[in-house]
Amino acid sequence: MSSAPFADELLATVQASPAAVGAHDKDTWVGLFATYGQVNDPVGSRPHIGESAIGKFYDTFIAPNTIVFDVENDVVAGMSVLRDLTIHTTMSTGVTMHIPMHLRYDVVEDGRPRPSRSTGYSPTGNYAP
Repeated sequence: MSSAPFADELLATVQASPAAVGAHDKDTWVGLFATYGQVNDPVGSRPHIGESAIGKFYDTFIAPNTIVFDVENDVVAGMSVLRDLTIHTTMSTGVTMHIPMHLRYDVVEDGRPRPSRSTGYSPTGNYAP
């Protein structure tokens, strides 16, 4: 890409993630990430790098749960989107967690704008996708 995309293009790129999570669409969610994309959630854990590892992250943390993203604010800075949100996760056991967090999506051009890295920060220290 010769120049940074407009903010709405970056926002549309990252908004596809909660849509795919909500639809339980693994192929779409995993396919959102750049070729060597990574999910680093929670911060400090070993990053899930590449399609196979991101797919395993999905199978472990997303697939068995119902997850709703309640986005309060998005900030676009260069090729990154910082998202302030609460994630509502209902586990397979029926327990629901409400986790305030920040997500950082670093976006690259990989045939189209795609997240190269998604990093989750939770002040509570709980997991959140």
